[in-house]
Amino acid sequence: MGYCGWDTLKTLVHNYFIIVDHPMFQEIQWLLGAVEVTPTKVSKMLPRSEDVDVALVGLVDFLEEKKKAIA
Repeated sequence: MGYCGWDTLKTLVHNYFIIVDHPMFQEIQWLLGAVEVTPTKVSKMLPRSEDVDVALVGLVDFLEEKKKAIA
């Protein structure tokens, strides 16, 4: 299985929250370019909240922790 890229992330977010854009997408896109994470890991992070803002903040926190771990 490959790593989660930008297009995959957008598809996962759309499937969970029926949105196509969000102010946090730019930061998430940058973080996805800096870390290697599978779509499975991302899909486990998204349903932790029904609120898209809360879910995406949790995803950003997760990706930032992964980034710190490789630094």
